[in-house]
Amino acid sequence: SIGQRRLPKHREPRLIPLRGSAPREYGAEVLAQLAAEIKDHNYRLFAERGELHLLSAQQHLQGSDPFEIFARLLATNPTNMDAGHAFYLGFEMSKALTALTLHKHYEQDEALDWGYLTREENSHRLERKKNMPRAGQAQPEEPRDE
Repeated sequence: SIGQRRLPKHREPRLIPLRGSAPREYGAEVLAQLAAEIKDHNYRLFAERGELHLLSAQQHLQGSDPFEIFARLLATNPTNMDAGHAFYLGFEMSKALTALTLHKHYEQDEALDWGYLTREENSHRLERKKNMPRAGQAQPEEPRDE
C-alpha cells in the first residue's frame, strides 16, 4: 500500500485515522424540505457534496465558505446571536469544513472519527443545561466576601 501511495484496505478502521465510512448525504430535496418544516430557531448544520448547509426556521443558507455563510446569517438575524452561540457555530462549521475536505462523515455535536485518535467531545449544551436552574428553581447564591 505504501509503495502504491494508497491507504491500506481491510484493516481495523480504528487503526487508520484517515480512512472512514462514506459521508451520509441527504440530498438537496430532503434538506430543502427539512428547512421548510423547521419551526424553531435552532441551527442544524449539514455537510455534503462540497457544501455546508445551515438550516433554521424557514431558512436554508448554503455554500462552501463558512465565513460567507456566517456573514449572511448575521445579515438576516443581527440581534439573534450572542458570543457563545457564534463561537459554537464557528466551531461546528470548522469541523464540517474539515469533514468535507477529508471526505469524512460530519454529524453536528459529534466528534469527527479519527479512529484511535478520536477525541470525544463533551457537548457544551448538555453541560450548560445541567448547570442552569430550572424555571421556579432558586438561583444559587453568590459567595460573600467577609
